[in-house]
Amino acid sequence: MLSAVLCEYKLLFICKNMRRLSALVLALLSILEPLKYPFPVVPILPDGLVHLLSSPLPLLAGMTSKDPLKNKDIPTDLIILDIEEPLISEIPSKPSLPELPNYQKLIDTLSYFYPIIRNS
Repeated sequence: MLSAVLCEYKLLFICKNMRRLSALVLALLSILEPLKYPFPVVPILPDGLVHLLSSPLPLLAGMTSKDPLKNKDIPTDLIILDIEEPLISEIPSKPSLPELPNYQKLIDTLSYFYPIIRNS
C-alpha cells in the first residue's frame, strides 16, 4: 500500500464504516511524513463523483461500497483495497511494486496493531 502511494498509483479503499475509512486514508498520509502527498485526497468519495477515479492524477480515496463501480470502466492504474476483505481486490496490470526497505519489520510492527484497530 505504501509502495503504491510512493509510486503514484491511484488507491481506493472500500469500508462500510465511514469513521474507519476516513481514519485509514488520513493515517496513510501521516505515515508519509515528512514527505507531502501533492495529489487529491478524498477520504469519502460520494457515489456521484466516482468519475474522479478516471482522472489522470494519482489519488487516495475511500468509498463505503463497490456498487457505484459496477458497470464502470475501472482505470488500469487503480488499486482497490476492500478493508472488510483480507486481500487486495484489484491490482493494476503494471509491473510489480518495489518492496519497501525493512518491509518485514514494518509488517511485524503493524501486525500487532491490526487486531486492535480492527476491533475498535
